[in-house]
Amino acid sequence: MDQPKPPPVRMSALESDDVIEYQAVSGLAVVALLLGLLAAGALIWPLFWIVPPLGIVLGGVALGRIVRQSPELTGRKLATAGLMLSIFFAAMVPAEWFAYRWAIRSEAHRFAAIWFETFRNGEPIKAFQLTVAPRHRLPLEEVGRRVTTIGSDEYEGFKEFGESSDVRSLLALGEKALVRHYATESQVLNKGDDLVEEAYAVTYEDGGEKKTFFLRLVLGRKQLDGQRGVDWQVVSRRAGYRPVALQNDGE
Repeated sequence: MDQPKPPPVRMSALESDDVIEYQAVSGLAVVALLLGLLAAGALIWPLFWIVPPLGIVLGGVALGRIVRQSPELTGRKLATAGLMLSIFFAAMVPAEWFAYRWAIRSEAHRFAAIWFETFRNGEPIKAFQLTVAPRHRLPLEEVGRRVTTIGSDEYEGFKEFGESSDVRSLLALGEKALVRHYATESQVLNKGDDLVEEAYAVTYEDGGEKKTFFLRLVLGRKQLDGQRGVDWQVVSRRAGYRPVALQNDGE
């Protein structure tokens, strides 16, 4: 006896709304996000300065492709996040650079004010000590003894320091000298040390007439060992100096 045949299965066509379309994630969007995260390194290592611009370019290209190939290509949020991060850190690098330079100049101005104050107070030994490299500075009391010991390095150094025209003038004027910062003429980073070249105007009265001479100071922010940090030094001086601004004006 024949077995009854099962009824044929009726396959209904899938509605178009039920079709799941394949959507690929943009590889460029993923790379743009990774570059945006790596862009933070530009704030620490100069070698990473190329990363933010590269992230901006790739992020823009990724967004353009996603717009043209949507909805097959996705990853708009990834590309946007990477682009925003790269833009943020690209702006932070120069901002941090300018902030650092401004902070160094402010420190240099304060240190120069301390140096000039030693002359107003009649403290040439202390002024001399601030021209010595921070690593080689001795306690002020010991320096005071050594500058009177003929033949010592401190004696020779202090003698040369005291015979310079700028030191003699500042000591002679004392509190009568009005010292004003005139201009910052250069600022460089040399082998880990910051060097700031400053021009100062020293004004005083002579026979009822006001006179001014300029003094150039090169101030150095010297890197010390890890525990002592940094310290400043008057690296060099030049009296009778004509600032660059006056030279350019032809005065």
